[in-house]
Amino acid sequence: MSGTSPDLEGIENSMNAYDRWADYVLRTMDCPFDPLTEAAWSRFLGASVATLRGRCRAAGVAMKDTLDFARLLRAVFFEARAGHGWDPAAVLESYDLRTIRRLFDRGGLGDPLDHEHPVPPAVFLNRQRLIEPGPALNAVRRALDGRGLTSPPVGGAERGAGRLHR
Repeated sequence: MSGTSPDLEGIENSMNAYDRWADYVLRTMDCPFDPLTEAAWSRFLGASVATLRGRCRAAGVAMKDTLDFARLLRAVFFEARAGHGWDPAAVLESYDLRTIRRLFDRGGLGDPLDHEHPVPPAVFLNRQRLIEPGPALNAVRRALDGRGLTSPPVGGAERGAGRLHR
């Protein structure tokens, strides 16, 4: 018999590796700046880079993919809350169109110039290619649902002329 009381064991074991990983991803949405680097991200979260890397490894996701996913999820929710046209340069700290295009491509969002309206969060989660469908992505969906932040998928309305300039 362990020395831990049954009540504490339930709390201790209530979050699995995927849930702990998803918690870091969702906490990034509250970041007042775009965390471009692992070091900036870890400072905001109050965790060491080694801890973040370990959480990513435990969830079976590369740290670079996690950071890019978290940055894009943050941008998608920020733009959805802002209620205006899609302008990723206003949220992402990169003003170089080539860099934003690479990030959008990795995130399954296509060309940033092809969006007039913000990308609905559910559309982003379905299209992104950074996190494979499975337990890690499911943990993000559960965490978003728990915060009341998900919305039903929207078809076709997210395409149009963008505000980002070439």
